[in-house]
Amino acid sequence: MSTVSFSTLRGLLQRVRIRSDSGSIMVLGIGLSVLALSVVTVVINVTTLWLARTTLNSLADGAALYAAQAVDTSAIYTQGVSAGLHINESEARTRVTKYLSLPEVRSQLAELKVVRVDVHTNSVSVTLSAQAQLPFGYFLPAHVDALEATAQSRNIVR
Repeated sequence: MSTVSFSTLRGLLQRVRIRSDSGSIMVLGIGLSVLALSVVTVVINVTTLWLARTTLNSLADGAALYAAQAVDTSAIYTQGVSAGLHINESEARTRVTKYLSLPEVRSQLAELKVVRVDVHTNSVSVTLSAQAQLPFGYFLPAHVDALEATAQSRNIVR
């Protein structure tokens, strides 16, 4: 059985040069900070998209309701209201354009456009599109297409 002296062991350790682990916690902290910042950025972008979609749905509802009030008065005088309220197609389209040109509506979303206005006998369907402005768009390389929302409003006589 051989014994190793303390001086021999110390000399061996000096030759191996054991490194200390000081500074590794700082690297871990920086990595976790970058990860947390990335998660917060993605959450803010997703929330912005959700709010833009909700706002676009609300604007489409408002435009459809405003257009549905374009009652064809000449049809009321000729046919009465028992057949239902007929919507004047050209007036309904004009009302959608007028509603979307209001400053308080126009300022809510960027690139707000009318995609389609369908007028039937007693109902109006409005489809709008808009572009969402992401606060951290540079962080999400995926292209976000224009948001689109459709709303329908109907006139019913009871």
